[in-house]
Amino acid sequence: MGSLLRAQVALLAATAASATISVFAAQVGLALVGLLHLVRTVRRETRGFALPIDAAVGAFAIWTFMSAAFAPSPIAATESAKKLVLFLLLYFAAEALRTDSCRELLLDAMLMGGVALASLALLQFAFLGYDTMDTRPRSFLGHYMTASGVMAILLVVAVERILALGRPPAAARRALALCAAIVGISVAVMLSYRTSVMPMEVERFGILAVGLLAARRAWRGAAWPDPTFSTALALVLVPLSGLALILSRTRSAWIGVVCGLGVLAAIRRPRLLLFLPGVLGLLLLFSPRAVLDRLTISDASSRDRYYMWQAGLDMIMDKPIFGQGTGMILSVYPKFRWQGAPNPNAPHLHNNFVQIAAERGLPCLVFLGWILYLLGREAWRARGESRYGPLVLAALATTLSSGMFEYTLGDSEILMLVLLLSALPFSIRPLTKESGAPEPADAASDASSLADAGIVLEQ
Repeated sequence: MGSLLRAQVALLAATAASATISVFAAQVGLALVGLLHLVRTVRRETRGFALPIDAAVGAFAIWTFMSAAFAPSPIAATESAKKLVLFLLLYFAAEALRTDSCRELLLDAMLMGGVALASLALLQFAFLGYDTMDTRPRSFLGHYMTASGVMAILLVVAVERILALGRPPAAARRALALCAAIVGISVAVMLSYRTSVMPMEVERFGILAVGLLAARRAWRGAAWPDPTFSTALALVLVPLSGLALILSRTRSAWIGVVCGLGVLAAIRRPRLLLFLPGVLGLLLLFSPRAVLDRLTISDASSRDRYYMWQAGLDMIMDKPIFGQGTGMILSVYPKFRWQGAPNPNAPHLHNNFVQIAAERGLPCLVFLGWILYLLGREAWRARGESRYGPLVLAALATTLSSGMFEYTLGDSEILMLVLLLSALPFSIRPLTKESGAPEPADAASDASSLADAGIVLEQ
């Protein structure tokens, strides 16, 4: 692997870790990855290539900008549409992650960020007063629902890694020590907020530390600091994120986790589906009352979603072709708000599909369905030759099922994780150059390091 490609993989890992704890840091990482990819292109170390998803992404982007052009405030709508640049992550990752070792390092980076995210959420609940319905743990991110959506995806990723182990899970002390160091970063952030000693500076330093640690891991390879580090990350993250999700009291994330784990079990270990009802029963039996009280559809939050969806349908009927405009839901919602809705305003409509149709029009909803179909089809085709197919299908199930009650695709952090994961099946297939000639994938992989970590890669 050339030094520039190695650096791009390291930057992708840093971006993946940062996407779990800081959207700004992740966007900086994306910019650096794009710059490095451009340098590699100029030096002819890589060429333009095509993916089966190109036409769908292009149609979705074009219709989004057309929607912005017809919006009441075109400038503001176009500004909101700039999130489309995140789709570049899919292409950068598909081109750079050409070996199993690189793909595993990307997953390691996500789990590293997840350990920091989940541990700080638990510390906020225990020590900083984030223990009420109005103040729920948000960890490093700006909103508790975003944090819960990210943790739901990472929990599924961690469980998949444990299922992929070819032997009973085990982790060396050195690997567990580095996991403890990541938790220590969250402890430092919690203490800084508790003592009011440079809290923002400490949080930024913590985000930088996690990103640099992920980049160093990717640069040094799977053998650093210990081959069992990948296993240790999964073993540590599952209980941390599971408990953090329960305490977050975010029902959409709970639904996402159940659906994601169900899809994963159905593909990888169908017999595990027999245990799923029992596990859910135990969780209900031992959950605190505050959690059990969330199992209702008669609360104000549930009613508000119903009214939002009704308003969204009215928005669609009002402008079915180009919608209200990207980012325009907050400004137009009072006009369509139904009488009896608990909240006078809504920044979004708490449903991925209603949101896209209402702000961008029904054709854009069709293009979104086209994109999701192609992502799912590629993952389904890859399920026989690698473990990344089931992983992507489970991650999509997690995001889309929770997105029935939350605008998950509107969170940049969640969208970046989904795109990075969705790139894995595309990175396995030979890339097709713009000229139409296939470019063979690099078959060399660090198989020995992954075997030492206990990860079995299906052939």
